[in-house]
Amino acid sequence: MIGEVIVFPEVEAVAIGYLVDELTAREDTAHVSDELPSPDLPNRVVKVQSGGPGGDVNLTTSRRSVIVQCWDIDRVAAANLAEACFGLMKALQGNQTRGAFVRKVAAVGAPVYFPDPLTELPRYQFTVSLDLAGRAL
Repeated sequence: MIGEVIVFPEVEAVAIGYLVDELTAREDTAHVSDELPSPDLPNRVVKVQSGGPGGDVNLTTSRRSVIVQCWDIDRVAAANLAEACFGLMKALQGNQTRGAFVRKVAAVGAPVYFPDPLTELPRYQFTVSLDLAGRAL
């Protein structure tokens, strides 16, 4: 038998589940997913997707990035949704959610206006990296 095998949680599932839980607890009805609903985009949408290169910090910790895009009915509302999600993601540091322990959260890019050519809704985007604890397989 070879040495110990360490695996890590799927970062999109961790971030999506966490944002769903936290937004719901705050009575926010934003649709959170890794895909845009189709054919009609609801007014409040949060899309989470893994992004950019990551890598192992050490044997038991891996750094993974997520890109979070937020749409809403106007630019102020979209910015507020992005800031709420950004704050929630940063608060995840040192906490466990959905079976994953997040050792560290770092802002890679703060919320910024990111016009969407495919919809008529304003969109903001930010990127964070999550240092995820691994577990033995």
